[in-house]
Amino acid sequence: MATGEFRRLVALRNGEVRTCQYFRVNPDQKCNFCRQSRRHLRVPRGFAKGSIRLMNQQVHLMFVCLGNICRSPLAHGMIEAMVDEAGLADMFKVSSSGTGAWHIGQPPERRMLRTAARHGYRLGGLRAQQFSPQDLEMCDHIYAMDRGNMRDILADVSRPDLKSKVELFRSYDPSGTGDVPDPYYDGRFEHVFDIVERTVRNLLRGLVLRYRPLRKEDSVNKRLRVSKIR
Repeated sequence: MATGEFRRLVALRNGEVRTCQYFRVNPDQKCNFCRQSRRHLRVPRGFAKGSIRLMNQQVHLMFVCLGNICRSPLAHGMIEAMVDEAGLADMFKVSSSGTGAWHIGQPPERRMLRTAARHGYRLGGLRAQQFSPQDLEMCDHIYAMDRGNMRDILADVSRPDLKSKVELFRSYDPSGTGDVPDPYYDGRFEHVFDIVERTVRNLLRGLVLRYRPLRKEDSVNKRLRVSKIR
């Protein structure tokens, strides 16, 4: 397989060919994603063993809160800005949604817009949408802003591969864990901004290190790009 022809790895499950996000270099071990022990494509020469995805497709990230007008659009707009600044726009696709339908089609809450703008982030082009079960199939990673959101997302999900896509956003917060409080009710928008910004930066560093193809000739560029996410 030539280095210019990378595709998502495929694995056989129940006789059907399906796309597979994860793999182990040792083909005798089970695949992390599909749990099958079939032989998968080996990592091409020159790529590090830590590369778990061959990147000719964007990694789709979704942030989910209650109404998609405060917390999740802030994370959405913030990570898009960081990705653009780091020159990684071709690597990630970002979206956000809410578990409720009250604000569909509306822009982010005015207080959230003002708070983000004071720090140089523009969220005005975003519009609220409701989370759909299809998002579990379409997205690679889904980050719930609080445990209530996470329960709602996983309420009717039984497949382990879909459940594994959903994580609590603040599990990536270097300063603490738990829920991102909803500022819609208590007005603590600056406090929420601080939580989301440090968590997004830490999350994005890990995603870049995880997904960027680690060609030997790109090792210096990789370090430079990761260093821009500060």
